[in-house]
Amino acid sequence: MMLRDNREIERGEEHSSEEVPYKEMEITFVRAQIFKSHEAKMARFLNCLNRDIQDIDKERREEKLLRREKTPNKGNALAKGYKEEVSKVKYPNTDIHKSSNIKCFKC
Repeated sequence: MMLRDNREIERGEEHSSEEVPYKEMEITFVRAQIFKSHEAKMARFLNCLNRDIQDIDKERREEKLLRREKTPNKGNALAKGYKEEVSKVKYPNTDIHKSSNIKCFKC
């Protein structure tokens, strides 16, 4: 476009005052379309990238939850129940095992 405009100027052809701003506007519009398409491509790329990152983050959170379920915590109900069962077990009377109750058969 610029070459043609320069040729027209060299030939002595003049543009009306309305044509020059219109052509400048067209050039600006074409450039804007290029930038818009570039911005649109970047937006699509970042959107897809964000989805990938979200998927990875979701997988990591799920793995973390699975690990938490597998390993018992200090406050886990199963561990508390186990401690209660151990404490409920009654040992035989300890008086039987005292040294004063042992009879010597050799004497």
